[in-house]
This record gives sequence, structure tokens and C-alpha cells, in this order.
Amino acid sequence: MKLKILEKLRKIAKSKIGDNWVGIESWSYDRNWHVKCIIYQEDEMRPCKVELIIKDEVSIKKLENLKRVPMHVVYVDSALKELENADHLIKNSEFESALKSL
Repeated sequence: MKLKILEKLRKIAKSKIGDNWVGIESWSYDRNWHVKCIIYQEDEMRPCKVELIIKDEVSIKKLENLKRVPMHVVYVDSALKELENADHLIKNSEFESALKSL
């Protein structure tokens, strides 16, 4: 259940923020989703932390600039990417490749 929610939140964040690298640091729900993300684009900007507030619409609030991306954010993002790739392979009936990707 939490994994499905995390995947949906990541898709919303990526669709709202664009082509930048987006990693979810934390999330909570209190009448609305509050998702703290780290965004980074390799040659153009330093990493920064933003908060997405998901109501009827999604709003973005910049929280702070960072010197580096925390490793736990990188690990979570990498795991979600691999699950997304495996899901795509399963939908295309490439079961052996999906197992290898995990």
C-alpha cells in the first residue's frame, strides 16, 4: 500500500516539476498530501528542497538550497525507478527481464 502511494506521489512530482531529477525525502497526509522532494538538474542548478502540497491542484513551495542530495533520497528514487521498469516489463510479458531488473 505505501509503495503504491509513493509511486503515485513520485509521478505527480515528476509531472509537476519536469525533467529535473526528483527524489522524495518525506511525505505526510493531513487533509492534503505534503511531499518534500529534492530536485536537481546536473549542470544547471544546485539541489534544493521543495514541498509539494497536493489539494485539488498541486502547489510548490521552495524550502531551502542544499549542498548535496542525501543518500537515502537517492536510494528510494533508484528503487522506485527499478520497480517502474519491472512493472513496464511485466505489462509487456517480459517476465524474465523483469525478474533480472529487480
